[in-house]
This record gives sequence, structure tokens and C-alpha cells, in this order.
Amino acid sequence: MENKENIELIIYRILSGSATEQEQTKFQSWLNESYANRQKYQEYYILWKTLNPPFNPDEINVEKAHDKTCKQIGKIKRTTSSSIIYYWQRIASIILIPLFLILGYLVFDNQENESDHDIIQNISSPQGMTSQVNLPDGSKVWLNGGSQLSYSLNRKAKERTVQLNGEAYFEVRSDKENPFIVKTERATITATGTAFNVEAYSKDSITAVTMTSGIVHVLFGEMKSISMKAGERIHFNNRTTQYELNKTDAYKWYAWKDGLLIFRDDPLSYVFKRLEITFNVEINIVDASIGNLPYRATFEGETLHEILRLLEMTAPIHFHLTPRIQNASAQFVKPHIEVLKGKSKKKMLSPPPHH
Repeated sequence: MENKENIELIIYRILSGSATEQEQTKFQSWLNESYANRQKYQEYYILWKTLNPPFNPDEINVEKAHDKTCKQIGKIKRTTSSSIIYYWQRIASIILIPLFLILGYLVFDNQENESDHDIIQNISSPQGMTSQVNLPDGSKVWLNGGSQLSYSLNRKAKERTVQLNGEAYFEVRSDKENPFIVKTERATITATGTAFNVEAYSKDSITAVTMTSGIVHVLFGEMKSISMKAGERIHFNNRTTQYELNKTDAYKWYAWKDGLLIFRDDPLSYVFKRLEITFNVEINIVDASIGNLPYRATFEGETLHEILRLLEMTAPIHFHLTPRIQNASAQFVKPHIEVLKGKSKKKMLSPPPHH
């Protein structure tokens, strides 16, 4: 297990793009150790992105704020462990100054230009992470790993529309006069004040909406709008354009935002899909029949290796892991896991050694 000083140094190098292959491997192992570690990295990631915002300085005019921040932090001449810790501490202590200046500009930009300039904010949740977003209208969104959300920062705009690619849980502020609209590649979801989960990764063959409270109207392409209420889930097949609307335990489908994985007689193909999103790995089922096997479990805080060991113990399967490697472009590819049928004669998976 990496100590705090070492992991902060590695995180700094990961975010700055200067991490070595060994540091990349250590970082991935630390990330997969626990949900708490993934949450901790998310905090560093947000701090880093705040200092390197995705805004055009010529348009938002925060150059002075950035210069002031840099002077307060001071230049880091060497990436030593102590200097990196000092760096994070200094960011945490002064980050509010430039952040409020940036938000002040975005929210209170002069009114003459407000109707001509609609600033669009694009938010991406890192692979293997969850992120929370507070929208300008007061609604809240949780993004699952590898998801992207786009929305307008104009508070005065009556239209409340967001674009989603991935998975998100929405808690929509009530406003019956101005509906809240979620647009995905295949669906349009319209709500006023409600809570619901949307699964809409562009690479997936399904789009699904699960209701927690209130009512929404879901439209798939040219089909007739479908009304949904609390405790219902609609599952749309993007390939066949067929759908199913059923009663369900809603929390099971959005427990991911609280760090839980809940499976209730779900096929292993779905279990592996959730593990891919949660731990940023690739899982390949060698024998297709494995994917249909039902599985029931609840995971909270377990590492990837612990979950795989439990799966080997309780299902007629075993795994073969390929560690992270660099491709021809010197980029690290995701760890690859093969799922094979039957029990392995070799020793069960054991946790990776701590560094």
C-alpha cells in the first residue's frame, strides 16, 4: 500500500502527464484498492481541473486570477514528495479566489451580451470514477465513470436541457413551467421535478431509464411518448428498437452513486459490465453461455480482486488477467480480464502485492 506522501506525488505526475510506467501501474493498483481511494483521486482531479479550466482565457478573462494563483502557490522547481504535498495544500487554501472569479464571470456576465453568448459547459467523469454536478437551475446530477454531460451556464435561459453520453442519476428541481430535458443518442427524457437514472452509453446496445420519484415522459426516436412513474424501469434495445417497461427495485440501478454494486439474479454479462465501468477494466467472456448465468450479491468497498475471487468461489468460472501495458502510441491500455468456464486448477486469484 502506498503511503500518503508517495501517492500524492504519483497523483501529481499522473495529472501532469509525467508519470512513469511503474507509477502508472502503482496508481492503478491503489485506485482499485477501495472506493475511498477513488473518491480521494476525484478530489485531486477536481482541484487540478479547477486550476486548468476548460475555458478560453480570451473569452472569460481570468488571466489575472490565474497569475495571482500562480504567485500564491509559488513555482515548484522539483517534484519532490514534500513539495507536492505543499502544492496540494496551497491549492486547497487559495482555490476559492480564482474559482469565484471564474464563476462570477460565467454567471454574472454583462446582460447586454447574455442573449448573444450561450456558454456551454462540458463535464466528463473520469473512467472508474463518479462525479457530482450542481446545475445552474439547482438540479443535481451524479455521473458514472466514462460519462459526459453538456449544459448551458446561462441562468436566465428558460430551457433546461442537458446532453448525456453515459450514465447519470438526476435529482431535478421542480419547475412545471420550464421542463427539464435530458437528450441522449437514442432518447429524450422530459421531467419537471423528479429523480431518475439514465443509462445511455453510446457503445451499449441498450438505453434504460429507471424512476425513483415523480413522473417523466420518455421518447425513443419517432415512437409515441411513454409516461413513467416511480418504481418503473424502461429498457430499450437500440438495435431492435423494442422496449420493455417493468416494475423494479429502483435503488438497485442507481446504487453506484453511493459506492454500491447490487445484483439480484442478474446475468453475469451485466455484472461484468458494471465492473468495467466501476474499475476501468476490459472484461471479455470467452464462452458466451457464461454471460447468461444469474448472479446475486451486494458489493460495498471491495476491491476488484476481492470481487473476482468471490465470483470464482461462487460461480463455475475462472479468470485470466493481463496487466496494463503500453501500446504503440506509448499509451497505457486498460487491464484486460478473460472469463473462462469451469474451475481453474491453478490457485485462485490473490490480491496484487502492495508496494
